[in-house]
Amino acid sequence: MLDMLNKLICVSLNIHIWSGRKKLQPADLNLNAGEIPPEELASLGVKKICDPDELKTFQNLRRRAERACEAAGVRFLGGYTIPQDKAEAVVDELRKVAADFAEEKQHFLARYSESTEVWLKTIPSQWRHMVAEAIEPIESIANRLSFSHQTFQVQGVEGLDDGLTASVNTLGDRLIKEISRSAIQTWEASFRGRAKVSQKALRPIRAILEKAKGLSFLEGSLVPVIAGIEEELNGLPKSGYLEGRDFRQLVGVLHALVDLEGAKNPVVLEQDYGDEDIERIIEPFIELEEMTPMPLAAAMPATWF
Repeated sequence: MLDMLNKLICVSLNIHIWSGRKKLQPADLNLNAGEIPPEELASLGVKKICDPDELKTFQNLRRRAERACEAAGVRFLGGYTIPQDKAEAVVDELRKVAADFAEEKQHFLARYSESTEVWLKTIPSQWRHMVAEAIEPIESIANRLSFSHQTFQVQGVEGLDDGLTASVNTLGDRLIKEISRSAIQTWEASFRGRAKVSQKALRPIRAILEKAKGLSFLEGSLVPVIAGIEEELNGLPKSGYLEGRDFRQLVGVLHALVDLEGAKNPVVLEQDYGDEDIERIIEPFIELEEMTPMPLAAAMPATWF
């Protein structure tokens, strides 16, 4: 099983983003009866000492790096493992993110003093001192914003690789769960509550299949399933909206991607679905939503890993 590690490149992301917060001290709360700081300023025992909007760009860049890794690989050893033939493209994207991160960091630090002054003026006067006294020097902030990545290959140590073998043995299941999560997010974003979709709705499905094909050696039984789904997609119209029978076939494709664990045996997708079939197909989505008190896209990372 460890032989497959020769086909994989591991990627580790090291991204540090300043929170713009500090612990709320008792001395900060010299309150009169009924007074509490506004939620935008202090909550859950911390106080915000920087405009949160100023830091969103770094959070977006971190997510962009994570998406680049997730699009081609699966989580492994605290990072991601990616097929060798996809590693160069992933690293190229990470280098672009690193360059954008460095540029945004430079811009953020250049306007740090000015943006802090603007932020202070938006705070009610009775709370302003609480933030002003906690403002950190620019040198400290610079050290808390960083982006880097490392790539490497893993090799077992003979006689001592029990834990590594166990981790490698879970990669196929991880791939299935990540594909399922992506299919559910696609359903939420593009299909729920609709009777037709545009050609754009095919893009995330094709991206899921591209990832599955690249890592199919982790779970060989998925190969015929992927081939069947690709055949279905290739038979769809190449332009215009997808509705009626075409829409129902797409719903069936998503259902198969969500339930890959149950579809690992060779499967032939139905060519058409009636109304009763549609109800049966979307039932797992409905059940998942009922079990989840928040949107599925937000809940999946916590429940599937």
